[in-house]
Amino acid sequence: PIYLVQNWIAEHVIAADVRKGPLSRARDHIHEKGLEERISLRLGDGLSVLTPGEADCIIIAGMGGLLMTSILRDHPEVTDAAGTLILQPQSDIDTVRRYLHDSGFMIEWEDMIIDEGKYYTVIRACHGKEQEYLPEDNLYGKVLIDRGHPVLIEYLHNIIRKQKTIAGSLAGQDTDKCRMRIRELEESITVSETA
Repeated sequence: PIYLVQNWIAEHVIAADVRKGPLSRARDHIHEKGLEERISLRLGDGLSVLTPGEADCIIIAGMGGLLMTSILRDHPEVTDAAGTLILQPQSDIDTVRRYLHDSGFMIEWEDMIIDEGKYYTVIRACHGKEQEYLPEDNLYGKVLIDRGHPVLIEYLHNIIRKQKTIAGSLAGQDTDKCRMRIRELEESITVSETA
């Protein structure tokens, strides 16, 4: 929020958290920068702290995709009134992409970075309808695939390498469970290589 208002990306920001501790630390930082007039803090769960139309852009970051979609789904009146969603799910990113498509949003842009060995994806979505996505589009991001994003390519190489290692370690074991897991890994490798 501080960066957004200091750089006039946003005129006003409402920052919310379900816990008092993070809000207290945020209040201290906002006070240090003298931005109390432009950043409001609210204690509450998800989008319950907003009224429809109060925010034209909703940013949700730093949590799993299942929780993120639950937050968006629990308050459709707030989500639908926003023009833009910026989402940074830590897991289950394919679930977030499917939710967006099923809820009348289209993915305008995606970016992916690696920081200290962890991969992060950021999605910007707006209202609209997209064409049907292929399984690999939901898994890895059609925008990232179409751009040939270098971090996505690195990520896919890592996934394929790990899956081949696991499949190789199971290859000598002759049980139904191992054969089934090898087939699953081979199918997953094919999807990853297709992307």
